Parts: sequence; C-alpha cells; structure tokens
Amino acid sequence: MTKTKYAGAMLRITSQSRLAPTGEQLIFEYDRHMDQVCGYSFSSRRLRRYCCRHLLKWRYGTRPIHLPQLSAKDLTEFVRAKAADLSPGSLHVFIVCLRSFCRFLEFSGRIRIGLSGAFAARAHTAIGSTAKNAEDRGMAEIIKRFSTNHGRWQAGLRHRSLPIKAGVALP
Repeated sequence: MTKTKYAGAMLRITSQSRLAPTGEQLIFEYDRHMDQVCGYSFSSRRLRRYCCRHLLKWRYGTRPIHLPQLSAKDLTEFVRAKAADLSPGSLHVFIVCLRSFCRFLEFSGRIRIGLSGAFAARAHTAIGSTAKNAEDRGMAEIIKRFSTNHGRWQAGLRHRSLPIKAGVALP
C-alpha cells in the first residue's frame, strides 16, 4: 500500500469513528433542520426541541449519546411514561414532535430507517370512541325527527345536509 493510500485510509471518517454528539449539539442541528428545511415557526421549533430534550434526557441521562442504541421499545416506553401526564390532544402533539425528531435522525443517517414508525399514527383513546358514539346518537335523533315528520323538518332543524351525510334520501 502506498503512503498516500494508507494516509487516506487512516483519515476516513465513518459512522463508528465519528464522535457522539452532545444533546445540545444534536438539538441545535435539529433546530437548524426545522428552520431551514421544514420552515417551521419559532414556537413550533421550541415545542419540538422541548420534546426532544426530554427524550434524550430520559434515554441517556448524563451518559454520552449513542443513537444506534435507540430502539422502538425505548420510544414506546417513553411515550407510555409521559402519557399519564398528558391529555389526548397533548399526547398527539407530543407523538408528532417525537416522530419528526426520529425522521430527522433517519434523514441524517444517525439511526436506522423505519424507527419513526414505532409511533402510532394516531393516539386512540376511550374519549374519542365516546365522542363518536355520542355523534352517532345525535345523528340518529336527527334522522328519527326527520322520518317521523313525513319528510318535513321540525322547527329549528332546517339544515338539509345532515340527513344527506347520514345516507337519508330527501323528498
């Protein structure tokens, strides 16, 4: 091996030889990505930085950050730990922020592709199913009122698009 080939082989930087970034360096790079690539506003970036900081602190603490160790199990455990303190809407926003961070890490080659899929696309809760049932009951009441009045609306029920959405034919 010639001297120049040997020097080139020794100076090659690979993912294993690269120093692990600190949490603040990683969050700074993520913020720059959100600003320059995604075009997020300052308040959106601040919220997403906050969520990422909590994830990194929860997973690594004061230890050096070694991102290839991050697994889907870690992510789901972290979301479960935070879910008790959050409302369903806040939990959804939290998951969106973490999914965005994982996509950034995938995009930059720091973690394996597909890890962002560890997060559910939508947080399903009992509250959502209760609201759906209440909505169905309300729609059933509107259909009942319409059908018992021989195709005419009772006073106060003049919005004709509701029965159409429910699949009721109008006269």
